[in-house]
Amino acid sequence: MSSSVLQVQQVSFRYGGKEIFRDLSLAIQEREFVSIVGPSGSGKTTLFRLLLGLEKPETGGLFLGEKQVIGAGGGIAYVPQKDLLIPWRSILDNVILPLEISGLTKREAYANARPHFASFGLAGTESAYPHMLSGGMKQRVSFLRAYLTGSDVLLLDEPFSALDAISRVEMQDWLLEQWVSLKKTIILITHDLDEALLLSDRILVTSSPPMKQLAEIPVPLSRPRTMDMKLDDKSLLSLKSELLQKFRHEGAKCDAEET
Repeated sequence: MSSSVLQVQQVSFRYGGKEIFRDLSLAIQEREFVSIVGPSGSGKTTLFRLLLGLEKPETGGLFLGEKQVIGAGGGIAYVPQKDLLIPWRSILDNVILPLEISGLTKREAYANARPHFASFGLAGTESAYPHMLSGGMKQRVSFLRAYLTGSDVLLLDEPFSALDAISRVEMQDWLLEQWVSLKKTIILITHDLDEALLLSDRILVTSSPPMKQLAEIPVPLSRPRTMDMKLDDKSLLSLKSELLQKFRHEGAKCDAEET
């Protein structure tokens, strides 16, 4: 990892009168895969909203390379928990939305998007409609739509949480392959610690607000990763135990603040 592609510099932020971040700083390296885990209500989604420019920090700044993130559309792509596909548009027409918004004609957008359908495992679905696809296939469509924005950084907000266990494992394996081939920086919010351990270079653990820093846990696994590593690597058991302890500790603190 040669350089920081994304930086949060001394950011403070309140939501509804509640202080969420206080002078928070962190850096994400180019082509890094980082997972963010933590209890509900600890600011994971709020951090994503700040990175996307949907919220503005009270103090501090967020930078994509040398450029400050200001307003939506700041060069970072987003894959939500729900695919948010438009039901009356075909899969191809759903995928080209960011290209149309950028000013391309439909013909230009089609020409740009079609070559990627095979590599994303979507060949043959171009004329289908969202209700005709499985949950996993819909998330592939959502991922391709985000990829076509041209952004170097992809934010994934629990994209596999609604899938059944088998589909989730298949999509985790698929995402590993896509990350290697597409050479993007990925930041993933997940509650699945096994998922975070399998996919990530680093895991960042949120704490109860106000958050001053995120605990960092490097994942010392070589790449390429395989699903077998999740089951057989003894170092993962120790890391998972450490994560569980942090998760439970911070979860208890968040619950105490709510009562």
